Amino acid sequence: AVGTNPQFQWRSNGVPLIDGNNLWGSATDTLNITNLTAANAASYEVVVSNSAGAVTSTPPATLTVITPTPGSYEEAVTAANPIAYYRLNSTNDPSSGTEPALDIWGGHNGVYASAAQNGFNGILGPQPPIFGFETNHGALATAAATLNSYATAPFGTLGTNNVTFTMWIQPTGAFDDYSGLLFNRGGTAGGFGFGAGGQLGYTWNNNNVNTYGFASGLVPAIGEWSFVALVVEPTQATLHLYTASGLRSVTNAIAHTADVFGNNWQIGHDDSGANASRTFNGRIDEVAVFNYSLSPAQLLSLYSAGGPTPTVLSLQPDGGNLILTWPSGTLLEADEITG
Repeated sequence: AVGTNPQFQWRSNGVPLIDGNNLWGSATDTLNITNLTAANAASYEVVVSNSAGAVTSTPPATLTVITPTPGSYEEAVTAANPIAYYRLNSTNDPSSGTEPALDIWGGHNGVYASAAQNGFNGILGPQPPIFGFETNHGALATAAATLNSYATAPFGTLGTNNVTFTMWIQPTGAFDDYSGLLFNRGGTAGGFGFGAGGQLGYTWNNNNVNTYGFASGLVPAIGEWSFVALVVEPTQATLHLYTASGLRSVTNAIAHTADVFGNNWQIGHDDSGANASRTFNGRIDEVAVFNYSLSPAQLLSLYSAGGPTPTVLSLQPDGGNLILTWPSGTLLEADEITG
């Protein structure tokens, strides 16, 4: 506001606010709210006045407070305190290239590029009852060899060698070697994606071959949702691939530097030459970034919150017999186990 001696009065749903509890600055140019609760969800506006008159800000700012469902994957991620969390569940048309890709935790909102698809196009993420997510929640779809098929994620430059990237992915077809899942090409190049032959991979140490050339052997199955993660630590980096078929992890035991990246992060694409190459072919959901290294137990906790629920077999001795019970599914028999 400009003018002589402006006075400020913030209002919530049209009611003047006063300082107290988790709110202060109600009579200043900046309203502060800490430790948000559902009660703080409202429309906010400020009236600015002086001897010449008064004017009210327009339109009002609408504050939505997200309350994760207890026991949900969303609650598990936010409890781990990420620096960014892109749920990618928008149902608005992304074709304008301006539709926000919301960071619901850190506020580092990106956009869906014009050829990306989401819930508006019927793109769905992992679905119940197999997976622990909301029914019909959306996901991001990116297509190989397609320009502007990604979402941006401007969460910052990192500058640390304790980092974790997590997400759910479902390949739907072949894609280029070194395609990106969450990759930066502004300043130092690096991030999470693929190496050669569809193997999960990553780039670190100022684009060093000992990182992007690391062969993990972890190949996500086409048509299957997988939980994948990259955990970087000062002395190693570990790639994780978790599916209903098993939990697999591979470690590259070399020193990792605190790379300072640019802030040109893209979900589903490695912008290696401002072209359509290195675009993932499939669906990506629930992308989270942590500025610390999650432990295997923490990753398993995330997977368990969203992944297929295991069937528990109960064994009970009964004399010379053993009673086997299970709550659901069909028990199969084989004389050897493979896979």
